[in-house]
Amino acid sequence: MNAQVSIKDMIAEFSTSLTSIRDRIGNLNARARAIAKAPVTVETALARVDEQIAQQKARLAERMPLPDYFCRPDRGGPDSLDIGIILAFQQIDKAGEFLKGQVHVHLQGAETMDQTDREAKLAKIGRERLDLELSEEAIIRQAEAIGLDIGRRSDADVRAVLAHDSALPA
Repeated sequence: MNAQVSIKDMIAEFSTSLTSIRDRIGNLNARARAIAKAPVTVETALARVDEQIAQQKARLAERMPLPDYFCRPDRGGPDSLDIGIILAFQQIDKAGEFLKGQVHVHLQGAETMDQTDREAKLAKIGRERLDLELSEEAIIRQAEAIGLDIGRRSDADVRAVLAHDSALPA
């Protein structure tokens, strides 16, 4: 009878430990998703607007008629001049300023993150998660050693699942 109580206690302990570790892994995953989705800094967003406007302006400039177009005796007919390109080229800087204003409004009060901080935070979470997954794997192997069949999570890190026993926490 004591052996049965012991096994029940061990099963309960394995279950409690795994549930705790898996909950912590879930929390880390949620934090990682939030960090990954955090908006970029205002400076980065504004630089992106500038870059996009510069690219668009360069594309429009390539399609702008040269003064030569108007001075040649053999210029094309009225269909060959796209006035929309001229108007867009004249207004592209205003569009950029409008977009920058929208960026400021959109990011007002938002917690933004630069890429260096984002990468550092995600790397830290990755290390914490691997440590937890190694602990999870150690528990699973302990349970397997006494004949219990405990399934692994489908998203378990293969580095933990394939880790040598000496790499697992005691």
